[in-house]
Amino acid sequence: MLLWITPAQSDAIVAHTEHESPREACGLIGGTIQNGVYRAVEIIPIANRADDPVHHFRMDDSALVKTLFGFEARGLVLVGIYHSHPQGKPIPSAEDAASGYYPGTPYLIVGRDHDSAVFAVWELRHRQVTPAILHIALDAPLPTDVPRAPSSVIPVAVIISAVLATIFMIVLSLSLLPPAPDIVR
Repeated sequence: MLLWITPAQSDAIVAHTEHESPREACGLIGGTIQNGVYRAVEIIPIANRADDPVHHFRMDDSALVKTLFGFEARGLVLVGIYHSHPQGKPIPSAEDAASGYYPGTPYLIVGRDHDSAVFAVWELRHRQVTPAILHIALDAPLPTDVPRAPSSVIPVAVIISAVLATIFMIVLSLSLLPPAPDIVR
């Protein structure tokens, strides 16, 4: 999974997170998906309605729905969700992992390292956290930068290899058995 944002979009996200600090900022990223690249077209800040916005985020429900419908109306899809950790590293918390309601969508977290913003992208799926790739540039990522899904040939080859290995072991075991004793009547 690779999320591609431009430097201007990166700056907009940082500006939003700095404006909201010490509260966690959050928002949506609309764009297109092609050949495994999630390309950002729009960055939409969403109000944080958490009871404790300094330590948690919960996007405003009506703004979230309105934004998702707006993406669809403009021919875009949800290509990312972002939020900030104003006093911490851009690593998903247990709460972040548990609230990954959009599996298959990159989650961009903006943390802090001294006075600098630090980005990290993750895929959150059923409480599983997997690092993803962030590409910040005007130019598209090179084909070698884009992660490829494993080939469907690999599982078939593994199954065939396992069956052949099992047959080989059975034949080998039978050939190593001593001859049957003669039965006397």
